[in-house]
Amino acid sequence: MVMRELTKEAWDSYDWRKRVEIANNQAHVCVPDWDDLEFLYDTVKRDKPYSILEFGCGMSTIVMAKALEELEGLRSLVALENDPWFFMGFGTFFRLYHKEADVVFSAISNRHPMFIHYEWCPVNSAELVYVDGPMLLNNYKIVDNFMDLLPYPKKFVVDGRTDQVAFMRTMLGSMYEIELYQKGARTVFTKLDQPRG
Repeated sequence: MVMRELTKEAWDSYDWRKRVEIANNQAHVCVPDWDDLEFLYDTVKRDKPYSILEFGCGMSTIVMAKALEELEGLRSLVALENDPWFFMGFGTFFRLYHKEADVVFSAISNRHPMFIHYEWCPVNSAELVYVDGPMLLNNYKIVDNFMDLLPYPKKFVVDGRTDQVAFMRTMLGSMYEIELYQKGARTVFTKLDQPRG
């Protein structure tokens, strides 16, 4: 089945797993991590965020957009992508099928040997931020844009990226409860009502 042959009505009828299978058959980008995707879907459905910011785009964007579709009220997802190939493929895909999601191209710069900075990032903070991009480049491993998001989001989810987690733990540790999920190597930062003293 080819994406351009799908009608919006057919796409709307599919659950998130079917959507990922179709997109993966078209894009051939990677083998989906089903545990990771299910975790994201469940997190969005449970937390009901009005806004999501994702660093990197892909199968996770499809899953979170589907979860947002199923919630009531106006909700949005912005996925920042620095790879032109991913941007063209997934950006076009989202313009066709998802009104809740927008994939935005943003170049990255390296201000420091360890940091990656997206040149464009929304100025308003999202309630949920998912850090899954960009592709790891040499020693550049830490997306530093999270420090610019004010007010800080209710929740961060970081996929793998141990250097990212260590830096965020140092910068945000007193303000967030931090949970490591061994399955899928995910770390979740949940904002505390009151920072630790």
